[in-house]
Amino acid sequence: FTQYVSKKNFRQTVCRHWLRGLCMKGEQCGFLHQFDQNRMPICRFFAKFGVCREPECVFKHSSEEVKECNMYNLGFCIHGPLCRY
Repeated sequence: FTQYVSKKNFRQTVCRHWLRGLCMKGEQCGFLHQFDQNRMPICRFFAKFGVCREPECVFKHSSEEVKECNMYNLGFCIHGPLCRY
């Protein structure tokens, strides 16, 4: 089951840490290590506040792309009520 889930979403979204040069996982990272505007993750400020004031922000700014956290829906999200999703 774990292999199916990880392969299904494997490297579909650009790695936030790689963008800043901070990803320590290298080839083991499950996120994309190349700049692709169509595969950028959602802007954290937009997801949390509904607006982003950063003029040069490269992240996505669309409510339609914010996904629900399956773990939160099941009651197992480690972030609890502070979950971004």
